[in-house]
Amino acid sequence: MDSSISKKLLTTTRKMTENLTAQEMDLAEEKLLKIFQNESFNEGEDFKGLLTYVDKDGLYRLKLKIIRRDDTEDFRRPIALSSNYELVH
Repeated sequence: MDSSISKKLLTTTRKMTENLTAQEMDLAEEKLLKIFQNESFNEGEDFKGLLTYVDKDGLYRLKLKIIRRDDTEDFRRPIALSSNYELVH
C-alpha cells in the first residue's frame, strides 16, 4: 500500500474511539476509493479504450457491455481501480 495512504489511515484510526456506524463505514470506503483513484489516475486520462464516467459521488466508473443486465448498479458499472493496490487483487 502507498505510504501516503498508510499515513492517512493511521491518522484516521488513531482518532477512532468507538465503533463505526454502517454509514460511517460507507463514507470511509468512498473516501479510500477516491484516494486510490486520485493517486492512480489523472483527470481526463484515457482508460486504455474503456468507457468511463464520473458518478454522483465523484468516483470513476466503467461502462461495460453488461450495463443492460438485471443486476446491481455496482456490478453493472464497477468502480475503476488501478491494479497497483492490494485491494484490487
